[in-house]
Amino acid sequence: MSFLFPVFFWGALVAAGPLIVHLINRDRVRTIEFSDTRFLERSRITRTKKLELHDLLLLTLRVVALLLLVVVFARPFMDRPLINRAMTVIVIDRSLSMSVPEQMERARGLAEEAILESPADHLVAVIAFDDQSIVLQEGTSDRGAAVAALDRLSATPGATNFAAGLLAANEIMGSRSGRIVFVTDLQQVGWDSERSADIPSGVDLDVRVVDEIETNVAVTSVFSLGEHVSASVLNIDDTSRDVTMRFAVDGSTLETRVVRLVPGMNEVIFQTVAPSVGTAVVEVDDPAGFAFDNRRYHLLETPSQRHVMVVVNGSSDRRSTLFFERALEVESRSEGFNVQRRVAGALSTLSDRDWETVSTVILLGTDGLVRQSRERLAVFVASGGSIFVASGPDVEPAFVADVLGKVRAEAVDDAFVIESRRWVITETRHPVFQAFVDVTTMFEQVWFRRARSLDEVNANVLARFDDGSVALAEYEIGLGKAIVFGSDLNGQWNDFPRRSNFLPFVHETVAYLEEQDREEPELFVADVSDEASRVLGPVTLQDSGRRVVVNFDPRESSPLSMTRAQFVDRIKEVKTERVPQPSFALGEEFVRHEKEQAYWWYAALLMLAVLLGEAWLAHRMA
Repeated sequence: MSFLFPVFFWGALVAAGPLIVHLINRDRVRTIEFSDTRFLERSRITRTKKLELHDLLLLTLRVVALLLLVVVFARPFMDRPLINRAMTVIVIDRSLSMSVPEQMERARGLAEEAILESPADHLVAVIAFDDQSIVLQEGTSDRGAAVAALDRLSATPGATNFAAGLLAANEIMGSRSGRIVFVTDLQQVGWDSERSADIPSGVDLDVRVVDEIETNVAVTSVFSLGEHVSASVLNIDDTSRDVTMRFAVDGSTLETRVVRLVPGMNEVIFQTVAPSVGTAVVEVDDPAGFAFDNRRYHLLETPSQRHVMVVVNGSSDRRSTLFFERALEVESRSEGFNVQRRVAGALSTLSDRDWETVSTVILLGTDGLVRQSRERLAVFVASGGSIFVASGPDVEPAFVADVLGKVRAEAVDDAFVIESRRWVITETRHPVFQAFVDVTTMFEQVWFRRARSLDEVNANVLARFDDGSVALAEYEIGLGKAIVFGSDLNGQWNDFPRRSNFLPFVHETVAYLEEQDREEPELFVADVSDEASRVLGPVTLQDSGRRVVVNFDPRESSPLSMTRAQFVDRIKEVKTERVPQPSFALGEEFVRHEKEQAYWWYAALLMLAVLLGEAWLAHRMA
């Protein structure tokens, strides 16, 4: 027997009231003053046993009535063995990739099967996750309630984060034994880089896979291009297909046309002149693919100019920087980057006022870079500036060491010869790679003939070559930061500038370095903590009042999935100490049990009967 509100038993102290009154009044004789008692017979005060029995019975009835009232408020119920009872936790993927028509229905079906198949002595809990997790049903023995919780499940535009689902499952599982059932499409982007998650020992993992899709079209980015708007559109089909696309601003459609999309990434430029302000939206008709990646929003505004200084060698031949400067010029036409080209040997002539206008330095050449200039670059970075170093044949490693500081004297080593080496992105969720849908495949196509070895001590390694050496690293230098690339950006040591991902890589890298203090007008759903703002489209953030657009993470548009074995390999089993769980941890289950049994009604009826008996007996004694 357990009680839902045992604190009311303190009220049992009230039952002592009638008992105290009875003891105080027992055998109390009333004294009457009289003038003379010589003429009165001496008499004794007597109480019959019958009267004493009636008094005790009346006292007992009153005490019992008060105790029953306490029981009514305490809400008794028969406690089944809930504490440390085994549990089955159903964890369901609700991320963007589950927004395909009928995909959630299939997921609900698999989850319902897992609920009904769970052992009879198990509690059942239901959790949904995307980049966050939400508990749809606390641990319960009522299978019907767990199945009904699935009706509250729907897909969201959030990103996939398997670790978030596992963390919530571990918290609700506590120290119990049991199993965790994962219902997901096993999308590859669900695991961030090489990170993994833990699962308690004694807990089994059951992965139930929803079939991946075979077709999808996604609008992965929208940006201003002069007076026009351009969109990047992904087609994951193996063949070309015709789709209808629409361009609208503030709800008014400005252009609609049919576009032929080749397999892979496509760029679509709308010919209608866009207004200078407003919220633009580009939409594609794709009823068979993901529902949330068919539309992307973009704020039309005049961006603040980005002061970027590109440092090159003094040679009049611009071929060594042609690819990089052309990439920046594309953004410059939309008044994005304000590019200043400086010869390395002329940096010493710059005044302090000239340096104040620079937010980012791109170091592509060091020929003629005197010590004074190297020291000025080091001060620039340490005081909050940003620098990108392409350590190709035009950059001396010793000069780079001076800029990065003495603590990284070996940050860049001599170049070494390699044969057709590839590189692999390790930090896929870093802002530099946010514009890319399929980071792994797009960058693995680049091959390198030569490279330099980078030091990974105190570095955030963003990419590695296939032999494990560092290819791209980020360093914190004082208040600023530096990103160092282990090769060049002019096509001498690799074919990167000839790849389609070169231009967005340059834009995203420079924008990331330059915009450390700039408020980004576009956020992903995972970046928004306010639940009311986790919707696609223009919103006003409650904490700052800033107007932004919320878009989906373009990496979610990739349907690439992993195998069950690859998924399980990321999960480590950890030993946990089994400790008894306090009863308040199962409060909701206790409430349900008490509500089903409703024993307090019987206590209330019995109390009413006792009060009626007490009233009848008191009347008889009167």
